[in-house]
Amino acid sequence: MRSAVHHCGVHDEGEWPLFDDQMATKLVGSHVLVGITYEGRDGSVEKREQIHGEVISADKSAGTCIRRAGCADVYWLAPDLRGWQPAPRGGYQLKSTGEVVVDPDYLASWTIIPPCND
Repeated sequence: MRSAVHHCGVHDEGEWPLFDDQMATKLVGSHVLVGITYEGRDGSVEKREQIHGEVISADKSAGTCIRRAGCADVYWLAPDLRGWQPAPRGGYQLKSTGEVVVDPDYLASWTIIPPCND
């Protein structure tokens, strides 16, 4: 799975655009599972998090908004849709809670790196 990685204000542009209107349309209303890794400036893993829920909006300027399952909280991701992949059918167990997410529509993986202090 492709990760979206931000580092020192430079974004890996990859081989396709950051935002795709057709993909955004597909995401809205879908059930998604997102893995997020927070790294330190030295590349060490500081925290891992998994969230799932319904995409309630995907906008080029605001980003992707996910209403987390089981609560009213929302989680925002940057408007980079390159890392989203259709999810293979099955159950996905969340490491932090043991909850099993069954048949999400899409998966994504993000690595968040703090900005450099120049």
